[in-house]
Amino acid sequence: MKTQTTFKLVLAIALLGLAAFALTPARAAASSQGGQPQNSIQANSPQVAVLIAFSAKATKSHTVRVSWETGAEFTLVGFHVYRKTKNSDWVKMTNSMISPDVAGGITGSTYSFVDKKVRKGKLYSYRLELVSSTGNSEWSDIVTVKGK
Repeated sequence: MKTQTTFKLVLAIALLGLAAFALTPARAAASSQGGQPQNSIQANSPQVAVLIAFSAKATKSHTVRVSWETGAEFTLVGFHVYRKTKNSDWVKMTNSMISPDVAGGITGSTYSFVDKKVRKGKLYSYRLELVSSTGNSEWSDIVTVKGK
């Protein structure tokens, strides 16, 4: 358990370094006095959270468990789960935002949501909206599962 926690902390610190402090060289404009352009450094904006895993699994009780794990939760204020079927648009399945366990942290957590409105044999696609404290959102990849 301690090794797994240590690994997650090291991974989160590494990801934080890559996401929040990735530096890119940029050329500044020359001054009006004819000076030489100077090199400047601009920090990239960090992502809302690092999503390590995202999956959906159908159960025999006509439900789907959507599960995910974060490695860090930089500016995260919460999650929404969305669902889509073949003949529908994306629908928000969460009535209220799922709050992060470690908001603003460099370590993550595990989460799940149970969709109780599933029909046997029907395909369901899910995605996550990761909502930032800046008001912006990022989207996860899409996972698809067939109802049991």
